[in-house]
Amino acid sequence: MGSGKSTVGPILAEQLSREFLDLDDLIEEAEETDIPRIFDLRGEPYFRELETRILASVRDREPSVVALGGGAFSQAPNRGLIFKTGIAVTLRIPLELAWRRSTELDNRPLARDRQQFETLYVKRQPDYDLADLKVGVSGRTPEQICRLIRDRLETVHRIPDSCGG
Repeated sequence: MGSGKSTVGPILAEQLSREFLDLDDLIEEAEETDIPRIFDLRGEPYFRELETRILASVRDREPSVVALGGGAFSQAPNRGLIFKTGIAVTLRIPLELAWRRSTELDNRPLARDRQQFETLYVKRQPDYDLADLKVGVSGRTPEQICRLIRDRLETVHRIPDSCGG
């Protein structure tokens, strides 16, 4: 949460001539309501199941850059989908910066409580360590972050024609 996915993603997609998809937006579109309301009415387990189902549907689209919500990559089924169809990039952000950015937005149901946020941050780090590429965001502009991602994709993975993630 708060790492800059929704800012960096569209820039990167444009640079790669790919469509940009935000998984949270796709979920809200499918449910015709916002994520905090989904959490409040249906709970996190329902949301996570929905998240996996919609992520799986992304495989059928043209290659794209997909921004995942903060907990999506922490779900093993989601990681499996991503590793089969694309390249996982995680944006590394210090806890304090992530908290500050997340509390500036009102659509983060898991960023309502500082202790809960910190617990999630620490719990999710081992999952984020599994990503193919890890890029620090501190002190970098979105354009600099995109340049780093592109450089790493080109040198380590080569950007595939069917990069679904």
